[in-house]
Amino acid sequence: MQKEGQPLAITARNTTFHAADSFLLRRPAEPVHQLELHSSDVRMIVGDLLNVAGATTNLEGDPTKNTMVGLHARQLGYDKNIFVFWSNYKPVKDRPESYTPKFRVIINPQLTHTSDTMNDNQEGCFSIDNVGSTAVPRPDSIRFSGLEVDLDRFQESGDLAVTQIENEEIAEPYIARIFQHEEHHGRGIRFPAVANRLNRKGKHDEQIPADEEEHVRAMSEPFPYEEPRTIVVMKNLKAA
Repeated sequence: MQKEGQPLAITARNTTFHAADSFLLRRPAEPVHQLELHSSDVRMIVGDLLNVAGATTNLEGDPTKNTMVGLHARQLGYDKNIFVFWSNYKPVKDRPESYTPKFRVIINPQLTHTSDTMNDNQEGCFSIDNVGSTAVPRPDSIRFSGLEVDLDRFQESGDLAVTQIENEEIAEPYIARIFQHEEHHGRGIRFPAVANRLNRKGKHDEQIPADEEEHVRAMSEPFPYEEPRTIVVMKNLKAA
C-alpha cells in the first residue's frame, strides 16, 4: 500500500518497484519452503522489505518520513510470499504521545476467515501509480495463519527465527485492510481488480487491465461483494 508522509531517499539493496503490468504482480508468489527459511536469500528479502518500507528508519512514526503501511516482496521483484505491514497503524491525529509503531513480517500468509461486514476505504499502491486512490471493499476483520519473523532478533543479530501463527484475528478494519492488500499481492491480485467504485479522479478501475487468470482469482474471493465489479480482461499479456 502507499506510504504515509512525503517521499524521501531510501537506502536499501532493492528499491525498484515493479509496474502495474509486471508479470510478477499478476501471478501468485512462490511459498517459502522449510529448507529456505534460514537461507541468505530469505534474510535479504526480509531486510529489503524493512528498509524500503521505512520500518528500520522511522521507529518514532514521524509522518514527515518515508514509511509504508505495507510492502510485499513481489513489489521488489522477489518471487516469494513475504510481506511487512504496520500492524498498529494510527493516523497522526489519533496517536498518543507514547505511540511507537509496530511492524510485522509474515511469511506464507493465509486468510482463514473474513467477516461478513464490509467497508469501503481508499487504497493506493506504489506499484500502481496511474490510478491514484480508489475505493476498495474489504471485510472489517480477518483471521490469518502464517509464519511471523522475530524482528527483534533479526534486527539485533541478523538471525531469522519464525513463529507459527494460527488463526490470529485482526479486528481493526484499517489494519485488516492493509493485511488483505498485501496478501492479495501474494496471490497475484492487484487492488483495482477488486475495486468497485470510481476513484477520486472519477476514473474507473479499467485503467489497470487484468489478464484472465487474475480476473478469475479476483472474482472468486472468499467474501461477498455488495456491488458488481467491472474488470477488463485481456488475454496474452506479455511479461514486463
